[in-house]
Amino acid sequence: MSDFDEDIFSAFLNYINEGLLELDQSFLELEKDSNQVEVIDRILRVVHSIKGSSGFLKFSKLESLAHKAENLLVKVRKNE
Repeated sequence: MSDFDEDIFSAFLNYINEGLLELDQSFLELEKDSNQVEVIDRILRVVHSIKGSSGFLKFSKLESLAHKAENLLVKVRKNE
């Protein structure tokens, strides 16, 4: 990897770590009360952002996992 690529990858990892912390907190909130639509929406936003960033950087496996998680969360939001 060139220095530029390493900088992008480092920024991506920092972004993912922040998202994972947000997910951790949000899932703990959701565990206390599963009817919090705003928390589910927050989780969806983080997962959607991870999916987009992964796709942009061509991390297809992570993008696919995030896409599946996003689809599942939409069903949760709809109580399906």
